[in-house]
Amino acid sequence: MNSTKQPAMRLDANSLMNIFRSSGKRHLILTGERGSGKTTALKELLSLSDPSFFTNTASSVTASPARVLPGFTTYAVRPEAAALDRPFRPVPSCIRLRDNTTGQETVIGIPRNHRMGPVPEGFLTIGMEALSHALHAPDDFVCLDEIGFLEESCPRFCAAIEELFEKKRVLAVLRAQPLPFLEKLKNRPDVFVVSCNYPIPSSAGIGAVLMASGESRRFGTNKLLSDFHCRPLIQYALDAIADLKKNGLLCASVTVTRSPDTAALCSTQHVPCVLHTEPLLSDTVRIGLDALPALSACLFLTGDQPLLTVQSIKALIFAFCKDQRFIYRLSYRGKPGSPVLFPAAFFQELSQLPPGTGGSAVMQRHPDRVRHVECAHPGELLDADTPEALDQLKTLASFF
Repeated sequence: MNSTKQPAMRLDANSLMNIFRSSGKRHLILTGERGSGKTTALKELLSLSDPSFFTNTASSVTASPARVLPGFTTYAVRPEAAALDRPFRPVPSCIRLRDNTTGQETVIGIPRNHRMGPVPEGFLTIGMEALSHALHAPDDFVCLDEIGFLEESCPRFCAAIEELFEKKRVLAVLRAQPLPFLEKLKNRPDVFVVSCNYPIPSSAGIGAVLMASGESRRFGTNKLLSDFHCRPLIQYALDAIADLKKNGLLCASVTVTRSPDTAALCSTQHVPCVLHTEPLLSDTVRIGLDALPALSACLFLTGDQPLLTVQSIKALIFAFCKDQRFIYRLSYRGKPGSPVLFPAAFFQELSQLPPGTGGSAVMQRHPDRVRHVECAHPGELLDADTPEALDQLKTLASFF
């Protein structure tokens, strides 16, 4: 029987970091099956050069050598002479635990009857010391990589881990195993959990409206068809939507425009489009929603933000999939912008907007239901309202 599992849609470390911050949770847990990339994701997070991941400010980051946080790291030691052509990985000769603070190591697991068994004294010596060092370290965050069935076998060690969750902020890697202690950690209300097997669901029923009905009065001509590095300006938004639909993150989309030329461009690319003559922004929102099937949420984006990245849109989608009660708006260092993702609970209000208003009217009515998801660069939020702004975006594009 063929597997029904779909390939995971990965988030980059910067997006994951910013979603975690926007969640308001204290702790971040990365979980997944063996080989799912959870430790790799952890290393990428720790390699972000912006220290604000471990504080409370916004981020714009690049890679740097991975920092070491207090806590512990476990790893398997495998026989050096293991044949490379074996169809399976050899059983490790042992599992070791390293204290991230002192570098001291101990054995916490050895094979018994063809499966790994715990070594309690390892947890009760170097293991407990590692947790104590983490507890009393000045760092806000501690790092536990990884927690699995071996750790669960030692109640004192588990209790010390729980104390860390009460008194520190924890970045942890957990094996995807249905064990009571692991489930207890993941189910804490202050924990944000990311599955590295399937971090972004591909069947969330999310659609998109590309709003392309502006009259470009300040620009002078149809800005969406203006050249931006040898392509029409709107093409960058069309390509982003196509990428998200191809990977199953959007189930439907529509471009709403008053421009026959823009509609013709969409037609040549077989992009769903509604050409209309209604004058107001509220009309564009209503027409877009009416053109889409039943959805769980809808993303509203414009066609004049060529530096907006697919990763930032994925971050909005991921944030919604984690908690579908909220409106998610892209921002940079607290300054809100576009796109915005609205849950279906707000569709009626969006369809009945006061004349001339847009989604901002709904967000102003429900400020407690709006969450900002930070993007990596302020240029992602910039639009091309004037020819001068477009030239500035062309220059800025060289840094992306």
